[in-house]
Amino acid sequence: MPVRKDLVKAYPDGSLRTKEWLAIRNQVLRKAGRRCQECQARDRSGFIVFDDADGPIDRWTLDLFGHRHAPHGARLITIYLSIAHLNHDPSDNRKSNLKALCLRCHLDHDRANHWAVKRQARAIRDLFAM
Repeated sequence: MPVRKDLVKAYPDGSLRTKEWLAIRNQVLRKAGRRCQECQARDRSGFIVFDDADGPIDRWTLDLFGHRHAPHGARLITIYLSIAHLNHDPSDNRKSNLKALCLRCHLDHDRANHWAVKRQARAIRDLFAM
């Protein structure tokens, strides 16, 4: 999950690549069994989506270590887990505030917060517009 540049400073030592943050991240992933804590999708697993004119018509889970290419006319979608801060504060790294989520569930979790930040930025921009 991409992190805004202004929020990266809140992570340990101002980076997502420090040993401290990577250790925290790995602890959360291990505790979750390397599965999304919402939808139970496995980290680095994937599924194949066959498209027709109306969109996806069929999909199933597969192990990426055994299959690296989607059949003709299909898309292979890889699932990656990220660490969500439940209170949206990247400086709060308590275990109770962190959850392993796939990107889809992470976006669902953050949706209301993203809209609030957008509305606030728009209000400030409108306030100071000339």
